[in-house]
Amino acid sequence: MKNKLKLLIIACFVCIYGHAQSGFVTVGSDVTTENGSVNFSVGQVFYNSYESESLSLTQGVQQPYTITSLPVKDVEISTIQLTAYPNPTADVLNLLIEGVEPDGLSYTISDINARIQMKGAIDANETQIDVARLLAGVYFVEVHKKNVVVRAFKVVKQ
Repeated sequence: MKNKLKLLIIACFVCIYGHAQSGFVTVGSDVTTENGSVNFSVGQVFYNSYESESLSLTQGVQQPYTITSLPVKDVEISTIQLTAYPNPTADVLNLLIEGVEPDGLSYTISDINARIQMKGAIDANETQIDVARLLAGVYFVEVHKKNVVVRAFKVVKQ
């Protein structure tokens, strides 16, 4: 009994006064290529924020991947309004097109390794794409008009 009490007191002392880490990390890695290197950790308790005109970065917090549309000089293409829903999706992804007739529009769905998983023509203002056969994960949907990317979306398949 006396030994258990000593162990309990030592454990309490170590827990209260001992400090080995400032954060608990569940996973992390270092990646290096010829273009540069990056290291990351997931589950970091403490974080720092950095913001500038073109960048908002919070270290230690998962960053969203946002695809933005680049300005397009073609007036017909720039007036196209596209929406992809629901996101995340399980079976069907809807593409809603407004502002133009869908003539000449097509789509591709690629995985995170840029491998095309599906592609097809868009023939109506609201097109349903059956994504049930895709594995769960993150995919990128690109809508093209005459081989020019009009819009791109990140879609999560459940």
